[in-house]
Parts: sequence; structure tokens; C-alpha cells
Amino acid sequence: MKFAIERSLETPGAVWRTHDVLAVPQLEEAELLVLVPLRDPRSTAISWSLYNNDEPALSLMRSRIHSYSAWHRQIARYAVSPGVRFLSFDYFTTEPSQALSTKFSAAGIQPRHDHIAGQDVAARLGDDDAAHGVEPRHTHVPSDHRASLRADYEALLDDPKLASQLSSAQALFEALLRRAPQPPAPNSHQADVHQNS
Repeated sequence: MKFAIERSLETPGAVWRTHDVLAVPQLEEAELLVLVPLRDPRSTAISWSLYNNDEPALSLMRSRIHSYSAWHRQIARYAVSPGVRFLSFDYFTTEPSQALSTKFSAAGIQPRHDHIAGQDVAARLGDDDAAHGVEPRHTHVPSDHRASLRADYEALLDDPKLASQLSSAQALFEALLRRAPQPPAPNSHQADVHQNS
């Protein structure tokens, strides 16, 4: 996301990244645009577990979902703030140009580079990971190795004991997602124009 935004603005170093939701008021006070990518709780919990080498345990997965919900409840407090914009994680990774142009135009920002392909972003991430010797389970790019490691975590999330907690987290995600730009319908004119550009 950092790479795509900086490429769109043609301004390296223009983007700061933080997981600290409590920093949002300070960022707004500094008149910095805050972009919040939203990803569903199931995918997020699995990704966190993969990255942190979690043992496949119900208690750890419950903790991941709890952390997800707590963070998203906190960021929801800023949902109506003029300097905060939400982005669908999936839309951003598949259609970064459209996702960014929607948010940039709403914030009065004119990008200098108006087309960024999702595959370009993935290629850049893959190159960065390779250059830094990132282990396969920690890479940002999907791989067969990561897919094989997901199975145990996916099975845990199917456990009925987590159903209520996961359902609540999903409802929170969907409520925030309604504030994010959505992908155009597959047969829409907008989608055709983008594909042919």
C-alpha cells in the first residue's frame, strides 16, 4: 500500500505507516490523510497467526479475533472524521488505481501517476521480500507454502466455539466496509473502461 500510494503521488517517502490507532487524532491535527485498509477478520487472524508462527490453538485464535475486534472498534470512532478514509483491502490489492483515485479525489489530492496495476504492486513486494531474505511464511505475496500452512488455522476458525466471536467481528468489519469504495460490478462500464485502459 505504501509503495502504491507513493508511486501514485510520485513522491517517495510521502507515506508513514502505523498500527497505533491512538495516533489518529495527532495525524488529523497535522492535516495528514489517514487511509485505513479493511480486511475481514478471518483472513486477518490467519495472516497474523502465520506471521507470528502461532501454535494452532483455539485460545490463540480467540485472542487474535479479540485483538481484531478491539482495534476495529477503536478505529470506528474516527469513521466520520474528514481526514480518515477507509479502503477495502481486497479492492486495494486488485484495483489499487481505482481505490486510491476514489479516496484521493474525496480528499482533494491529485495523483500524478493515474494507473497502478495490482500485479506491479505484488511484483514490487516480492522483490522487496526477496532482497531482504524474508521467509516464505512471512512474505507479502501468496505462495503455495503459505497456503499449506493456513489449513490448521482455517480449521480452528470453523470451530463452533468461535462462531459467535467471529460473527461479531465480521459484523464490525462489514459496518466499516460500507464506508469504503467497492469494486465495480464485473459487467459495468466502469470495469470495462479500466480493463481496456
